[in-house]
Amino acid sequence: TRNLITNNMRKYLLSPHYIYSRIRQAIYIRTNPDMPWLTPGANDFLEKNLRKDMVMLEFGSGRSTLFFANLVGRILSRETNEQWFEKVRRDTQTLDNVDLRYFESREAYADVSNLDEASLDVVLIDGKVRHTCLRNSIPKLKAGGLLILDNAERYLEYPTRSPARWVRADRDALWHELEDTLEDQFWRVHTTDGKSDTLLFFKR
Repeated sequence: TRNLITNNMRKYLLSPHYIYSRIRQAIYIRTNPDMPWLTPGANDFLEKNLRKDMVMLEFGSGRSTLFFANLVGRILSRETNEQWFEKVRRDTQTLDNVDLRYFESREAYADVSNLDEASLDVVLIDGKVRHTCLRNSIPKLKAGGLLILDNAERYLEYPTRSPARWVRADRDALWHELEDTLEDQFWRVHTTDGKSDTLLFFKR
């Protein structure tokens, strides 16, 4: 099985589709320096639909923090890399709607027990221990709230042409318990740039 996955992934990495998708993604990132590293479709939707009366929780800070700070009323951002945290802190220190915090341990990073249930409008999962962050965040989302999972092709069984699907088998066990919950409690929009997927889950 391991050899089959490796061979399939190698074949895909050399395919015209993947090479074209990589080039197109690189061009998008370079020509849109203020956009998060989500898919263009996801960024377009978020830019048009997020509002200033919303509260957002972000796992994994960066250029996305500045982007979302301009769209929502308050953003709670978490980071596990201390050097990166310091950089983002400097970039956002003049923004009074950004609550950026550094967590030394992954357990503390994923722990959102201090937040009230149904208190968040948006949650972005784009950092470490995504399975735990997602599981812990679901009760914190309001009905109608938005859950964003970047690089979803690595974790969930959704249609994709990303080569990451070839290594997903090693990670599926962590996500099986969440798939039924996501299906039962959310409806989804699948966006892709041909290389990676960003899934938008809307809580019922």
